[in-house]
Amino acid sequence: MQTRANALGIVGVVIEGKCRDVVELDSVPNIPVFATGTSTLGASGYLKVAEVGQPVHLNVGKYGGPSREWQVVVENGDLIMADIDGVVRIPKNRVEDVLRICQDAVRRDEKCKEAVADGMTIFDAFKKFRQS
Repeated sequence: MQTRANALGIVGVVIEGKCRDVVELDSVPNIPVFATGTSTLGASGYLKVAEVGQPVHLNVGKYGGPSREWQVVVENGDLIMADIDGVVRIPKNRVEDVLRICQDAVRRDEKCKEAVADGMTIFDAFKKFRQS
């Protein structure tokens, strides 16, 4: 599956479900895979493509587990950011706002790091630089 994704130019995969062959997946460069868990079962015979270019509905519950408590709809053009800590959907019409907010947060964190390195307590640095 990852070989096909690579051939299609896909730059990452988010799965609301389990995946297998985690070590092999990690060894393929430039296509990170994020899933809610792992399994010994493969996709053969269990999964098929139903639609392409349609919104994807992800059901997320407490602690990221599947649930009907909260639903995230990923639309065409939305930005997906993912790293080892998790996956976030940014609606295409909010990308500029989120980018500005994130850049501001990074600047505030840098000021906190510098202040702590200069002897300020982390509590005081957060109070000084992280309050809006």
